[in-house]
Amino acid sequence: MNLIDRIGYRLFGERILKKKIYYFGLQKRLRQSQIPYPFDQYVASAIMYSLIAAVIGGLLGYLFAPTLLRMIEFYTPMFNIHLTSSFSWLAPWRDLIVTVIASFTLFLIFWQATYRLILFYPSLLLSLRKDEMDSILPHAVTFMYALNKGGMNLLDVFRTLASHRGIYTVASDEAGRIVRDVDYLGYDLTTALHNASQSSSSERFRDFIENMTSVIDSGGDLKSYLGKQAKQYQEDAVDEQKAFLEMLELISESYVTLFVAGPIFLIVVIVLMGMMGSVYVSFLYLLIYAVIPIGSLAFIVLINSISRSVHEEGGEKVIKTRRRIDVFRDVKEIRVEPDAEASFFRALQRYEMLERPITFLKHPYRAFIEAPRRVLYLSIPASILFLVFMLNRLETLTPGSVDDILFFTLLIAFVPFALTFEIKGRIVKAIEKAVPDFLSSLSSVSGAGLTLKRAIETVLRSDLGVLTSEVKKIRSDMEWGSSTQDALYKFEERLKIGAVSRAVTLIVKASEVSGDVREVLSIAAKDAATTERLREERYSNTFIYLIIIYIAFGVFLGILYVISSVFLPLMPSPETIPLQQTVRSSIAPSAYRLLFFHAVLIQGFFSGLIAGEIGEGNVLSGIKHALIMMTIAYTLFMLFL
Repeated sequence: MNLIDRIGYRLFGERILKKKIYYFGLQKRLRQSQIPYPFDQYVASAIMYSLIAAVIGGLLGYLFAPTLLRMIEFYTPMFNIHLTSSFSWLAPWRDLIVTVIASFTLFLIFWQATYRLILFYPSLLLSLRKDEMDSILPHAVTFMYALNKGGMNLLDVFRTLASHRGIYTVASDEAGRIVRDVDYLGYDLTTALHNASQSSSSERFRDFIENMTSVIDSGGDLKSYLGKQAKQYQEDAVDEQKAFLEMLELISESYVTLFVAGPIFLIVVIVLMGMMGSVYVSFLYLLIYAVIPIGSLAFIVLINSISRSVHEEGGEKVIKTRRRIDVFRDVKEIRVEPDAEASFFRALQRYEMLERPITFLKHPYRAFIEAPRRVLYLSIPASILFLVFMLNRLETLTPGSVDDILFFTLLIAFVPFALTFEIKGRIVKAIEKAVPDFLSSLSSVSGAGLTLKRAIETVLRSDLGVLTSEVKKIRSDMEWGSSTQDALYKFEERLKIGAVSRAVTLIVKASEVSGDVREVLSIAAKDAATTERLREERYSNTFIYLIIIYIAFGVFLGILYVISSVFLPLMPSPETIPLQQTVRSSIAPSAYRLLFFHAVLIQGFFSGLIAGEIGEGNVLSGIKHALIMMTIAYTLFMLFL
């Protein structure tokens, strides 16, 4: 608890406790979202932070007041606004009144907005946890089924699930709460399961736990229940994806209609009106620089929100296991003198400091492929240097020259990232595609009675595709003395891909419980195959939407190009527009051409992001589409106009 929280609790804590009944819903949301604050402390802190924000808002209102006064002075004669005799006495106090009103208005807005947002945060976090739980639950139940089938009791299954937070995320959190209630709070397992059911944000998880409790109380077959649930969740995932794809079709068609065809229609109407001397340029500015970007961002948020509940594995997603491999387990302990020991540890520390940069210098591309965002640490500074250098070289700034510089600055900043991200995605997809076949081969070979180590060596005789080199490393690690579990953990650490991490964790934990891993390998293979099939079905179904967005952008670009090259020269210049129409803005055809150039660039950028979100389930995947569309638009307008 920091100083602001302590002050807020001392000032408002007792008053909030007296109104405990009004915050019953907040108490439940805090508990379900696992925010470790009592409701009275949380509300008191919300009040303090909202008051601080309100003071900042009041100061901003005070600083904005002079600008507001100048606007009033400008528009008063234009609209013939005058104070009546009844309020004429307020004229000397006008500046003070406007300042007070501006400050007080922003004070109230910042106060209420901050307070409401802080109180809304648990609900938002609850929604995110619910979607994440629904997406990871099929894999978590499969993991539980495999361990229980191998002979592990249910509490140890939950304990093992809780220890793999990096792989099973919120499912591990819920399992950890069950283990905590049993180990530290003294509850029996049934009561702990009931508590977890009551506090969970996911209705699907609640049903799963409640049905499990009924099976335990009635003495039913827990293995059979877990197996049926794992199969049922996989079937539900298929049905959910079908519904999601239907919704995605509706959204993509709505986007093309509203923000591609709609702007084309409005732009054509405005150009036709301009040819007749009636020009409404302000509306054109609003459409190009506000409506298209804001509307496109809203569609991106909408698609992202409805796709959170559909389990996806993409090239951008890696699993952070943070598992420490016990490679020095069998090393003999050597007693050394204190001074020698200190120098020894200093040498180890120096080695650890130098190991990462030396590895990076030897294989820099590996670091970028592993985390494509690292490319931005180099490309963005390079683009800024290019921008500053080119602007300093310009003798006179013109809209066209600035647009050229900004476009190439954007390319320098994001082309390396887009290429690296695409390479990473292709590698991950290839590995994920090969994982089910690898696990199926292991399961078939293990059925002949071979150990896991011998099964891996036997499988290497067949072609494993992109996994061949990695499986050879597993065999090499085992030949050099590593246990099978440690060799698999190293394999997982090298790849850091969800499908691989789940399979390795499942195999290793099941092999610790039982020597017969054939059944576990079969379960892991089915889980990986289901995930891969869902991913391929999504890609094949959304590819057509990707093509539609490209075609729609091509139509948008073509129409604006025709307008710019054919119709704009026919428009009257501002000097020829009658004097009585001067209230409406008018600009030259060259300015229209610049507006349309900006329109195709903005449309290309956001259409690319939408294409990535729809086609590949990640807005970052849309950067390459955005760059392609913007490059086509820039080339067409620069070379042929």
